[in-house]
Amino acid sequence: MANLFPQTPKAIQARIRSYERKLKAELNEEYPGNDGYGKRYLLGILYMLMGDTPGALASFDWYEKNFPGDGGDAHQYLTWTLTLYRSDLKLEAFNKLYQTMFYNMHLVPHLLGKLEFPEDLEYSYDNYDLIVVKEFPDEALSLWSNEEKQWVEEVINSPEFSKNIDEYIKLEKELESVEPGPERIALLEQVYKLRDHRFSFL
Repeated sequence: MANLFPQTPKAIQARIRSYERKLKAELNEEYPGNDGYGKRYLLGILYMLMGDTPGALASFDWYEKNFPGDGGDAHQYLTWTLTLYRSDLKLEAFNKLYQTMFYNMHLVPHLLGKLEFPEDLEYSYDNYDLIVVKEFPDEALSLWSNEEKQWVEEVINSPEFSKNIDEYIKLEKELESVEPGPERIALLEQVYKLRDHRFSFL
């Protein structure tokens, strides 16, 4: 993800304006959302690099409204979590961090400095999530203060959160050895239920 983020406030503002103009134009095309290189996933990070939390929150709201059902991106969701946290929307931030974990289980440990990359890491389907994390831009990681990372650690170690994540990992391992059929369908239903779960309390 090299060269995704300009280094000066003026250049960042220009990039934001350019992305927003192009995205709005693309939404009016015959096939809306044909965003070739993921501009929609980068807007929130750009706003946060400017220190504009309200602007980032508005951009995430705009994304959610205009790209319903979109797959999203792990980088985007981690920054979305931070934006909600700084907006004092703690429950929403808790749930967004939970969603982030399902996009890439390696990303949050990487944020907390608890992930080591194999020296012989190669591009492959099996290593894809690790490669995505290794290429995670330093600019996005640097947005997080030590206090905010401490909050992340408290969340992922909370009983409600960790119980669901542990159950998900267990189910994913079970699925590796289960053939297509009723048993696999039942396990997948449990997986989808865990992914779609949203907490209503802290």
